[in-house]
Amino acid sequence: MPSRPRWLNVVAALCALTLVAGVLAVFARPRRADEASVRVRAAGSPRPPGPAGPASARGPAAGAPSTGSAPPRAAGATAGTGTTAVAGATAVAGATGPANTGPAIGGAATLSVPAPPVVADANHRWAVGTESLTFVDTSRRTPAAGGDPGEAFRSLPTVIRYPVDGPANGAETPGGAGSRLGRPFPLIVFAHGYDTTPGAYAALLHNWAGAGYVVAAPSFPRATAGGPLAEGDVDNQPGDLSFVITQVLAAPSLAGLVDGGHLGVAGHSDGASTTAGVGYNSCCKDSRLAADAVMEGDEHRYPGSWFPAGPAPALLVIQADHDALNPPALGRAVYDGGSSPKYLLWLLNAQHLEPYTSDAAHLGVVEAVTTAFFDRYLKGRVDSVAAMRSAAAPGLATLTSG
Repeated sequence: MPSRPRWLNVVAALCALTLVAGVLAVFARPRRADEASVRVRAAGSPRPPGPAGPASARGPAAGAPSTGSAPPRAAGATAGTGTTAVAGATAVAGATGPANTGPAIGGAATLSVPAPPVVADANHRWAVGTESLTFVDTSRRTPAAGGDPGEAFRSLPTVIRYPVDGPANGAETPGGAGSRLGRPFPLIVFAHGYDTTPGAYAALLHNWAGAGYVVAAPSFPRATAGGPLAEGDVDNQPGDLSFVITQVLAAPSLAGLVDGGHLGVAGHSDGASTTAGVGYNSCCKDSRLAADAVMEGDEHRYPGSWFPAGPAPALLVIQADHDALNPPALGRAVYDGGSSPKYLLWLLNAQHLEPYTSDAAHLGVVEAVTTAFFDRYLKGRVDSVAAMRSAAAPGLATLTSG
């Protein structure tokens, strides 16, 4: 048989080499990013567990009070609606299971990289959203007052203001989505005065929320204007504040919005005596607090001792020099009893209520000093002490520290 021409052998060899090179290129091709999964597992480590199941809320505990009026029924928290969370004898939902790192793939856990927090500028101002919740404490009674026989529980309707995105123009958005900028936000719980409502202090509370705080303002059962009044119920109000703090931290609708590690309280008049009690009296001291603003308050006759030894929240006392209802000496006594760090804002030519509601000049000082105080002790901004001092405008106020 005649042999093939040499040129034909060369062509065949070249074709074979081209085919082999193509096959090798296919197997050696790097995987595209959308084909690869990032997996991290130490050699020999056990297979990680699968996703955690949902946590369940407990129902009413046995032994709930059966006498007196029945407390409002519990309901799930919904933004912008009145909601009842029954606690005391009933556990509040809000616990979550362990973090889910994703399903195991081939014996390895998928690497989950959380989004970095969005940090707000120190001078940023937020728009303000609102939510109305009612917290019911079934472990403590409401006493009789003004023909009302009392109840076997304590009901605390609470308006919550919080930062939302949008123009900071003084408007409030019921049920608005909480801002992601700067969250989670420290919590301030406010205690109103006797025979008034939290709404009287709306400008001050709005200012705090716009500065990057969640602000909860409960209405006390026997101190709210328009309802049965009994001033002696101030004895129960420190417990109300601690209860509201616990419920706000557990509220599903506020999950991820509230910084549970940075908590403060503020109050006016009998509400200031309430915040003084929850901060500095052994009867009802709440160790979770980091900052306490006492505005026109005194050392009420709570059953415990005042200013016991041990850690205490930073103290800001605000006292008007012409206060006829809470004599200035009583406010100064609260300041004198406190330990460092403490501040006394002395309002010049000012009355009992107006600097916190309608006296625009003094209200501006109160807003600036209290915001700087909370910025220092709830947000850790060390330069805020200087802001407190500069806000005490000559002719309107003086600021003392100790």
